[in-house]
Amino acid sequence: MQEASEIFQIKSDLMTVSEMMHDVQRLGSCIPGVKEVTVLSPEDSQWKMTIVAGIISQTLNFRVHFSNIAVDSISFAGEGSNLNFAGSLQLQAVEAKVTEAAFNLKIDAHGPIGRLVDLYMGHIAERLSKESVENIKSKLESIAHS
Repeated sequence: MQEASEIFQIKSDLMTVSEMMHDVQRLGSCIPGVKEVTVLSPEDSQWKMTIVAGIISQTLNFRVHFSNIAVDSISFAGEGSNLNFAGSLQLQAVEAKVTEAAFNLKIDAHGPIGRLVDLYMGHIAERLSKESVENIKSKLESIAHS
């Protein structure tokens, strides 16, 4: 099992950040490799994502369930054919227009290529986490300045 976590600040107020993080389609557009997000219910969605691990590239379908949904937090868990994951996001206003976010993700690869993917997954989880954080910050901060 691989883990990634990030603590970062966004130059935007808590409510704006919370609205973005709770809109799965907008959130999905910030995560590298996500091709499609289909909302099934307020808590459930289907995600299509391409993951690249070294020379291996695979498009995966995940069913994602969100729980513990509040203004300042959300938990999620996803299942796919070769990958399961779980994580959480905690938000806290540190100033009127600055929100701190703490993100945690655990990934478990399995199936026919699970061992190979697992070898690369630490790097993938870290890279996806960092790129997603930068995309989220950029999108929210551009909204805050417009």
